[in-house]
Amino acid sequence: MMMYRPDQLPQSVIAVGPVERVIKEGIGVNVFLGRDRYYPPTAHQAAWHRIEALLDEAQPGFMRIGYLEGTGVHGDVTPWDDKAQAFDLQHDVWKKIAWFDAWCDRHNVHWMLDPWWIPASLQVPYSGHAPLQPDSSGKAPWRGAPRDPGEYADHYIRPLLRHVRDTLHVRRLRWLGLLNEPIWGAQARDPDNFFVREGEQQVRVLVEMYKEVHRVLQAEKMDISLVGPGHLCAWQMPPLDFLAAGVDPSRHLGAWDAHAYFHQPDWMPECTPDFVRTHEYIQHTIRRWVDFARQQDKPFFITEMGTFYFGRPFWGDRDYETAGSHSAAIHDAQFIVRAINEGVDGLLRWVLCADRTVDGRWGLIERHESDAIEPSPHIYPAYRALMRAIPPRASMHAIHHAVADGAPVRVHAVAAQAQGTARMVLVHDRPGRNADVRIECPPAWAGKTFRRCVVDEMRKGMAMSDVVIPNIAKPTVDLMITPYSITTLEERNA
Repeated sequence: MMMYRPDQLPQSVIAVGPVERVIKEGIGVNVFLGRDRYYPPTAHQAAWHRIEALLDEAQPGFMRIGYLEGTGVHGDVTPWDDKAQAFDLQHDVWKKIAWFDAWCDRHNVHWMLDPWWIPASLQVPYSGHAPLQPDSSGKAPWRGAPRDPGEYADHYIRPLLRHVRDTLHVRRLRWLGLLNEPIWGAQARDPDNFFVREGEQQVRVLVEMYKEVHRVLQAEKMDISLVGPGHLCAWQMPPLDFLAAGVDPSRHLGAWDAHAYFHQPDWMPECTPDFVRTHEYIQHTIRRWVDFARQQDKPFFITEMGTFYFGRPFWGDRDYETAGSHSAAIHDAQFIVRAINEGVDGLLRWVLCADRTVDGRWGLIERHESDAIEPSPHIYPAYRALMRAIPPRASMHAIHHAVADGAPVRVHAVAAQAQGTARMVLVHDRPGRNADVRIECPPAWAGKTFRRCVVDEMRKGMAMSDVVIPNIAKPTVDLMITPYSITTLEERNA
């Protein structure tokens, strides 16, 4: 690739290099079935036809599907009957899981099963030393480690896997998660989601849990791999905690993952406490994760993402624009593009469908007035553009950015080849000013015509004039990109 002289550049140059890898999965969503207000019963066919139509339009390329193995109260949904010590095989959750698997099968999409937690009756006895306190009834909180990892694997995970395999006959299940954010941070504000017996180490117990579940997967001869540890904080690097404790879960895991919520725009003048700017998060955390996973020949997934920066830092009432705003959508988009370029193999937005009156407006689609299902006005168009542009198992091009002296990178880009079609996504993540971008295209793009579509504050997927790549040996094209926008380019095939 040629060397650039900043004094001779336009404002910004994006050079699209050769294909360097194939993304393992793609851009998708969490399908959280653990709240009764998120999804209607499967008997409500009109609502499910609406969900199907919106999924068909958006084309998510990866899913994490699960329920909440928690208290079973306050609207929690679980098919496990803790008193009977068995799964309720007639529970509606199974029909929903089968429904989503059938959708994934039609669209060549893989998914990850996740029960989110451990049944209360299988947990370690609560000793009172953990930060979480018992509820008003005096019972222990439901976020404990298994009292016996082998019992948990055989009595809970084995029948779960057998049911989805032998009764539901799922076809697209490839990954298995076990826990939601088992954070082992020492700060008082950290939710200690994995309390263990006094004197034991969380990471050691967690590895024993992975070991026992991996044993069951091998015994059942299922083509499913474990994913972990699903931690939350941008400032933690769990492999260091594992290795420092003298344990290593690598032999039991098929993929590593994390959740990404605590990063903010690069252009904000100061950081909110406990947030980092996106470039710091990408360079200091995501890059380390990707490098670590690659050395083990494993993918690294971001299995939950969004941003608390707009609307909900932690769990208070602070409100800028909400998690469902256009600002949040663009912030997600720039992070996704940059993470893919760094080597991330799958990213999942929290969440596909949610009641828009509860827990913020996180959903791509929103349920309200019982069975009314509507796309989120800002999040859905942004993710629809991203998911359709970068399908699962696409071939990803190398990307090189160069900018004039003193100019920030205003437009982040990713380029792919999928199903014989070239695609590109450009995200202008700063408000206020247009960005002039020169794209240096691969020689194979010479003479091709690309459809152009824009998502910005006013246009939510509007088709614009086509982009024609000059038919020359070293083709370039200059584009003007509007502020706070996503532009997709897709090759027109004759």
